[in-house]
Amino acid sequence: MDFAWEGVVAEFDGMVKYRRSQELSGVSPVEALEAEKHREDGLRALGLGVARIIWEDILRPERLRRKLLQAGVPRAR
Repeated sequence: MDFAWEGVVAEFDGMVKYRRSQELSGVSPVEALEAEKHREDGLRALGLGVARIIWEDILRPERLRRKLLQAGVPRAR
């Protein structure tokens, strides 16, 4: 997990993780994606909300805000 709040985690991933997975970690892109999905399923099984963030979200703050709120991140006061 890259960020965490009470009851919610956010994963920030770039596509390089999948496109270059064989070169970077010795696993195929499919294996990298499967591992990521299993990990995310484990987080959800613990009752955590999960927000998956990509670069496009960072570049569009309202989109990022919406994703975080939907995952359960509390609003700042």
